[in-house]
Amino acid sequence: MELKVANGGGIFRGTVSASQSIAGEFVTAEGGYNIPFDLERTGEARIAPAPKSARVGKELEGRWSGAIDVGGKSERLMLTITNNSDGTASGTIIDVDGSNVEIPVAMTQQASSVTIEVAPVGATYKASLNANELVGTWTQGTVVLPLTFKRASQ
Repeated sequence: MELKVANGGGIFRGTVSASQSIAGEFVTAEGGYNIPFDLERTGEARIAPAPKSARVGKELEGRWSGAIDVGGKSERLMLTITNNSDGTASGTIIDVDGSNVEIPVAMTQQASSVTIEVAPVGATYKASLNANELVGTWTQGTVVLPLTFKRASQ
């Protein structure tokens, strides 16, 4: 089995043994270091269901793009918000320049104030809707950064 890590971080190579363990090495892209690893299954997979939020205003629905400056490096983010037929809303966020993995989010809206909770990475985004922009602050642990999303073209 071979797994490539996002952003060229390296490659995991391992052998699955009776579906209960994987042993192998992680080869870093930078420097080519080989780091041995052993993984063992300790139970059934537990995956939390994607959060469902209360319906949001039509003005929030759609795709939003933004960028956040992390240590001098710009990370592009894509936020998608959808109202569902069952009266709930759902959303996802993707770090386009990072993991490029779609992460489910929970959201609340009170008039023009919006809060987005990204539980898997311990982050919160609090913003105000201003025409076609969400202007706010991204908080993740002790890091607090300004972040503006603009409505993305379809």
